[in-house]
Amino acid sequence: MGGGDPAPVETNNYNDTMRDALNAQIDLAPKLFASESNNDFGRPAYARLNQKLVEEGLLGSEITVDEGGYVQRFQAGLTPEGGREISTDEQRFSQYLQDNPDVQRVITSGRDPDGSTAYWTQGKQAWEAGREHYRKFGQGEGRKVMDFGIYDKSGSKVDGAYKKEFVGGGAGTRRTGGAVSLLAGDQYSDFSDGTTRRAGFGEDGNFMGTMALEQDMLERVKDRNARTEIGLVNKYGGQLTDAYRAQGGIRESLDAYNKLAEQGTDHGGLRTQMIGMAQEELALGGSLSDREKRNIEQASRSAMGARGRGRDFSAVVDEVANNDMYSRQRLNERKQFAGQVIGMADQGRQMDQAFAAQRVGLEQATSADPFLALTGRASGASVGAGQNLYGNAAAGINAGPSLFNPAQGAEFMANQSAMVNSYNSAIYGADQAKAGAIIGGALGGIGSLAGGFASRGQ
Repeated sequence: MGGGDPAPVETNNYNDTMRDALNAQIDLAPKLFASESNNDFGRPAYARLNQKLVEEGLLGSEITVDEGGYVQRFQAGLTPEGGREISTDEQRFSQYLQDNPDVQRVITSGRDPDGSTAYWTQGKQAWEAGREHYRKFGQGEGRKVMDFGIYDKSGSKVDGAYKKEFVGGGAGTRRTGGAVSLLAGDQYSDFSDGTTRRAGFGEDGNFMGTMALEQDMLERVKDRNARTEIGLVNKYGGQLTDAYRAQGGIRESLDAYNKLAEQGTDHGGLRTQMIGMAQEELALGGSLSDREKRNIEQASRSAMGARGRGRDFSAVVDEVANNDMYSRQRLNERKQFAGQVIGMADQGRQMDQAFAAQRVGLEQATSADPFLALTGRASGASVGAGQNLYGNAAAGINAGPSLFNPAQGAEFMANQSAMVNSYNSAIYGADQAKAGAIIGGALGGIGSLAGGFASRGQ
């Protein structure tokens, strides 16, 4: 126990310590690499585990479907067919008495096997007396009593039973219960490519990737929205128009206008008769009637007779020339009459077209747009479209005789195509934005789930 200064603190040399640590790492590097690269417990094994966890998280577990579309699923706590559940003491010791008939006879008779009175049975129900027997005698004798739980029909204790569940589709194995099933469901749908399958899966049941899943879900959203909107329009569109036309005198005015339309501009068939007459006259060409021929013949002969040349050859030539002249004149008259009738017919047709265009405009002006009322988007139909049906045909009322211009129909088709294209572009953009937000959120959830599985496996 001598005094003196304490021994100085020994410190490690940095160079030596660092050198020893590096040498130790170099010495252990081959073993570390061999351990990490081991296919059974190294990093490859963990990579496969992470991939399996992600796959199960996305696609779920594998099930086997029979030909009827049913699958057997195990349900914990379910009593199998022919089995039973023991959940009370009464059930346990009622079975105890069934398994031990000698105990049942003692309780029924009230006497022990030696003939003495079985006081332990008095004032108790049979199952209570059975419980008392087990506690006093049966347990020591090695008799058995059933535990609480579920038993199959053979008496073996089980955790549950398999339940038959309908899932549809063809027979075989498939994956279900994962995030894809939660987002897109397991139901089969008809797609635009002509196939009937689950969203994101091929007809062979193989998963086609998240891009195919997104496209299939987007198609189903569009299909459902379109069917819903068309159904609503078919159901309520007519009622909306009827309600609108019931205001004021709209319906009465429209009915009166339609009655005028039924009368038309044919003036009791006069225009039709004129067209028929022009066709018949034009078919005759330059031919003359018998009366006209006699008049020409008499006129020519009278003129030649007055000149004292009634029977020479020049009289015959003159008669033929007069017939030919009057024939050409008659043909020109018939052509002129046909041309006038054509002009009248064209003008009448233009009036009919103008009348029809006005009628379309009135129909649209007094109709409610069901798409706008039910979906908030215009259908593309408008009063202007109706008035342009024949290229502003109202001008035909004051137009002179002219042939109908077919280019006006092409102009209408171009206008209609432009409106339809604009409408389709707007609808497509809105649906893409809405469905993209839905699918984007869903795939984001899948990514988060996959990341969670991956981080859990590391």
